Amino acid sequence: MTIRVFRVVPLLPVMAGLALLCACAGVTPGLRMQQPERRSLTLVFAGGPAGAFEPRGCGCRRLGGIARRASCIEKIRLMQPSALVLAAGCLLSEEGALPPAQCALEADYMRAAFGYMKTDAINAGLQDCRAQPSHDALLPFVSANLRSAETGELVFKPYLIKQAQGIKVGIFGLADAAYGGVRGAQGNFYAEDPVRAAGAAVQGLQREGCSVVILLSQLSRAENEKIAREAGGIHFILGSSAKTPMLTPLLRGDTVLASPGFEGEHVATLEVEYRHAPGPFVNAATREAIRKKIAQLVQQETNPDGVTPIDEVVLKRALLEEKLALLQNRNAYRYALTALDSGIESDPQMEILIEKHKQSLQRSRPGAFADRVPTVDTESLTEAQRLMAVRLMNDLQCGEEGPIAQAAARVPACRELANVIVNGVKAGTPEGRIRYGILYETQKHKKSLDKKSGF
Repeated sequence: MTIRVFRVVPLLPVMAGLALLCACAGVTPGLRMQQPERRSLTLVFAGGPAGAFEPRGCGCRRLGGIARRASCIEKIRLMQPSALVLAAGCLLSEEGALPPAQCALEADYMRAAFGYMKTDAINAGLQDCRAQPSHDALLPFVSANLRSAETGELVFKPYLIKQAQGIKVGIFGLADAAYGGVRGAQGNFYAEDPVRAAGAAVQGLQREGCSVVILLSQLSRAENEKIAREAGGIHFILGSSAKTPMLTPLLRGDTVLASPGFEGEHVATLEVEYRHAPGPFVNAATREAIRKKIAQLVQQETNPDGVTPIDEVVLKRALLEEKLALLQNRNAYRYALTALDSGIESDPQMEILIEKHKQSLQRSRPGAFADRVPTVDTESLTEAQRLMAVRLMNDLQCGEEGPIAQAAARVPACRELANVIVNGVKAGTPEGRIRYGILYETQKHKKSLDKKSGF
């Protein structure tokens, strides 16, 4: 039986020595060393849709669409109510893509869509200047370098400041100066040198005491990296000019660069951990990878493989633990990218808005538009489905009888086509397939009539 003898140490001298050490270190006795307070901030961002209300592409590869975008954002907000929602690119189509009347309609409905999504900041592009910039006060547009050619004044606010989770966040935007200028409803506009504009915006946000500075950028990756080097003071550059989204953010100096791609085909999220710590934001995935490697080395120490010397394993673990300690209390972020594919349900209210936009375009064309087709039952359809069915009945022709919506009341064959549309819409059949089906039925009916006429 082994008897252990413990030496009793007088408590008073130990406490006195501890007090002396604390005094020398400038620490008040009795107070625990304070770790930096950690606060979390969620940033949700995507490229501007550039006029695309619906997904682009074909078949199962169709990506994007503001109805899916709204649904994705809403799900994130349910988990993170204080999330900041940002649009990194343009809202409207490029100059010349649409006639002036359709451009105005696109602007009205796109503004309504982004207002519905409660977007916190939108980086304006030159094309956004074409549709009455003064009316955009209802939306949080920012641009530090879009100016009026007549006055030289900024068209939009250079930046916005948001309070989220107790963090003061400064957000500014930059448009690409390479596109030159554009003529809008209220004059000519141009984009000035983005590097100079970035420097002025960052200084303004720093004077306002912003803890986190974000740039919403339409610039190329090379230009973003140049701004990160020369402007300084930017924590995150969220870009949208590249077609291919970044799977992993880049660190350039103290600035994190990330891009979900343009045209709003993907939504990215940044979960930011803010600790008031100096220095750049580090990728939380790096810390997790180091922890995982340390755990593997500890396991290897416990159960040596007989190949790697144990002192080498211990040294590797010590070096990684030292590296982890440096990253432990730093500002950090987590990055995730979501493709807006068919797996994302569409927001019902946004579907209605899209259908109303399509109807407004149809109404702008010459010819009558029938809001109702009395001989066709649409009561079982949702509002979005009913709008779609009525639009298709006005747009598709019943042979020489004219639009199906107008001919359904007097021609039984046209009424049958109207019911084909209603049943297809109700079943969720893609619009393209419905159109093809109506064309097929019309041609079949025409051949039947030709045979009866002896042709």
